[in-house]
Amino acid sequence: MFIQGSGGVTKPFLRSGSLHDVVALGENGQPVYTLAQPLREALRLQNQPAVAQMLAIPQVNQTGDRIDWYAPFAGTAIGWQAASLAQRQAALQVLDAGRSAVATLSQRALASANPAHRLFAALLDHALQIPDAQHVFLVDGKPVLTFWGFIRHQGVPCNDMFACLRPAPEERSPGAYRPAAAITAVSIRGSSAIRDDPSHAGGGCRARNGER
Repeated sequence: MFIQGSGGVTKPFLRSGSLHDVVALGENGQPVYTLAQPLREALRLQNQPAVAQMLAIPQVNQTGDRIDWYAPFAGTAIGWQAASLAQRQAALQVLDAGRSAVATLSQRALASANPAHRLFAALLDHALQIPDAQHVFLVDGKPVLTFWGFIRHQGVPCNDMFACLRPAPEERSPGAYRPAAAITAVSIRGSSAIRDDPSHAGGGCRARNGER
């Protein structure tokens, strides 16, 4: 299954899922995924096209209870679990670079006096959250997130939203990529801080590959 993008480019289908199975994150009653197009465009305007390309394109069905997710560019797609360790390590470096870029943009926008900029910061803080590793794909080796802006039921957002993608110690090869220290993030859900805390594992943050 594919969709036609601009210029007739065919973009591959990645996965479909029910909105009842996950919790949508958002701001002011607006789920972040419903703002996919303007959010991706804003990232491009902020010189972050690579981050925009990490976000799959959502298409909600007519009844509004399921979403189909498509890659934002053409290529051959494989699931995270089907990728080799080397492919996953390379993809994690891209994802962590995107996470750093988003954190920088969010902090800058949050400091603005413009309410629209602060809303953009709040949406950015949600955008890279994912339920688990099953929602990540590699398209021609590049990571693409589906169900971004969602967490599991009973879950909470994590500062390290890609912890569920990191290899267990026994999987790491000598000299394997090690993530940088977690980035301090500003919580936008009330006054509680988001930290890399084992108690925040409910959203899939601490789940390892293959765990549920």
